[in-house]
Amino acid sequence: MILYGALAMVCLIAGFGLGMYEHDLRWQIVRAVHSVRPDLGPFVLFARVGSSARRSEVLSLYRAHFPNGSLLKRRSIVLFAAPGCFVLGAIFLVVAFTRS
Repeated sequence: MILYGALAMVCLIAGFGLGMYEHDLRWQIVRAVHSVRPDLGPFVLFARVGSSARRSEVLSLYRAHFPNGSLLKRRSIVLFAAPGCFVLGAIFLVVAFTRS
């Protein structure tokens, strides 16, 4: 029971950490696009990034100006890994409660 509870806590903390890292990656993408297109303000760009993994004007601008950029790959991995950590944490929590 203690092992599954500890794993659940680790997964939940990892999920929150990955969520904050995804937020930071969005800001890095916005700053990169803002450096190329200074006519667009950073807060306007950040509002346009949204939570969509593929349909975003800012992400398409980033792809157009930085075709070899690695931020989109990292963002897509983190975007799907964070909910996975939360689900895994919930599973471990349920297993910990059923085994107690």
